[in-house]
Amino acid sequence: MRKGDIRKAQILTVAERLFLSRGYLATTLADILDEVGCTKGSYYHHFDSKYAVLDAIAARRADRAFDAYRQGSAGDGLHKLNRLMYHALPFGREQRDFLAVLLALGDTPEGTLVVRRLIGVLRLRFLPELEQILAEMRAQGTASYGSLPVPELVWDAAMAFVANTLLSIARDAPPTPAQLLPRLNALRFLLERVLDIPYGSVTIISLEEFADTLTYAARKAAASRQEEQQA
Repeated sequence: MRKGDIRKAQILTVAERLFLSRGYLATTLADILDEVGCTKGSYYHHFDSKYAVLDAIAARRADRAFDAYRQGSAGDGLHKLNRLMYHALPFGREQRDFLAVLLALGDTPEGTLVVRRLIGVLRLRFLPELEQILAEMRAQGTASYGSLPVPELVWDAAMAFVANTLLSIARDAPPTPAQLLPRLNALRFLLERVLDIPYGSVTIISLEEFADTLTYAARKAAASRQEEQQA
């Protein structure tokens, strides 16, 4: 790896740790420079703003999610579908601090752009896999959807679920499990009906993990915004 690539990776690693521990809003460029031990000139050689680092972190986290999926993608089509959805939808517990960063930004221009970036890279990585899984299930007779472009429609529905869930939580108080269950069940039901697979076969993620992740992230985001307002 070239020296410049090493420095860029160092900046990303340090910035990600600071954003996830302190929050994006509370982390300054000076904080990142001090931790990395580099000059502004070196930083701006790789990134033109603090947001540009967050944008790159979102892309890198999408890549990690895909790598995690590929490490255990064996099994039948339904198992693969549930695994893919679990890793593609950023609601697992390991994502909760990153989600707190996104929720703290809310529907600001930066927040909207970074969610769009995350969803864009997730699409590049996961959609071809989803197309392959559904084609296999269709060939095996475990899914049925005719000649319609169903894989892309399923993907778009899942990502709309991600974006709408984050936006709703960013605007409102931390959610309760009872408030989250209808959203998750609606996505499960949609996939089962569109793919013509048995009721209850799409799990994606447990309600407990889904609720724990988003409740934690919402509370941390609210505290981050409050600290920023008081600063």
